[in-house]
Amino acid sequence: MDRKRNDWIDIAKTAGILGVVLQHAKGWAYGSDYIYRCLLFAVGLFVMLGGYNIADSYIRRGRVSVLKRLLNILVPYLAATLVYCIYSGEISDAGAVASHIIHFDAMAPLYYVAVYSQLMIITPVLIALMIWCDTGSLRVGEQADDPAMSSKACMKPAVVIRSACVWLLILAVCYATTNYTCFPGIIIGGGNLFAGPWLMFWFGGIYMRYHRPVFKKRRTALAVFTVDSCLLLLWHYLFVVQYLNEGMAAIFGSDQVPVTWPHAAEVLLLFVWFYTASVIWSSGRITHICGMLGRHSLYIFLFHVLFLEIYVTHFFMYMLNRVGRLNTVIFLILIIACPIAIEYIVKAITLTLINGRIRIQWTDRLHNTGK
Repeated sequence: MDRKRNDWIDIAKTAGILGVVLQHAKGWAYGSDYIYRCLLFAVGLFVMLGGYNIADSYIRRGRVSVLKRLLNILVPYLAATLVYCIYSGEISDAGAVASHIIHFDAMAPLYYVAVYSQLMIITPVLIALMIWCDTGSLRVGEQADDPAMSSKACMKPAVVIRSACVWLLILAVCYATTNYTCFPGIIIGGGNLFAGPWLMFWFGGIYMRYHRPVFKKRRTALAVFTVDSCLLLLWHYLFVVQYLNEGMAAIFGSDQVPVTWPHAAEVLLLFVWFYTASVIWSSGRITHICGMLGRHSLYIFLFHVLFLEIYVTHFFMYMLNRVGRLNTVIFLILIIACPIAIEYIVKAITLTLINGRIRIQWTDRLHNTGK
């Protein structure tokens, strides 16, 4: 079960990270607006998967390790900031480095760390609200087991009313934070408290985790998957081919997160598509391979713009004159492979430091015992 869960999440993350990379590669890897419009789901899907993962962790363990999860993302964030500062020549200026760390602005993708941190801090409250939706109780500690909400339980009048109230509260908070909060220097969604509209996607992931048993039966999942696939094709025709959302205002009038309500619908449809597909088809070697990039999505997200800039600035035209169209393939491979290499280096250094600290502690303990 864990393998299946991890595989479908990793495959969804793979789709998301490829979408992010290709968005930023427009003008170099391709020039089509059509392709770009196909990719606007990417960050929203990441945020929704993040909410799903944190709820899943709580259900399995009975608690949310907010500090541990923040540390897990702050280490690669600090590494990314330092590497960016080395590349830009600012590493010798302690003030500039500190400013970049505080404002998450060494390079555009780092805003996501600010987004993730804010959403993690509010997560215990969101989980308490989710439990209240389903049980009418706010005693979080009692909800450690998988709630396994059936479709009938989800449709109980009391559950529906409580769920509607919570969703209205979430939407109201999103509207308020989008329009009335701002952290200067933090770009895109990170400039709004709880990342403005992204809070809605994060809570959507939590909500879907608590109600995933509705799709747990294979026959039900197949029916939902079929309908969902048809809706995705219809969405693609209306909003990518026909581009009906052109000029449409962003959610809650956001000037930092240019996502419209049709894009929000696409994120939900894709999330359901990946989940129901995992119920229909069992995990195996192929699904594990398909999710490989998803397991490295954080480092690719944080570092890909740096390597994109390095390649475009120093190698793109040189390689284009020698390998032609193959240059695009090399370009995309490198801006994905280099962040993964950085990940292994950072993890190796971290592991070495941890092992060294443990070794020192054991040496001191043995020395004290000898005395």
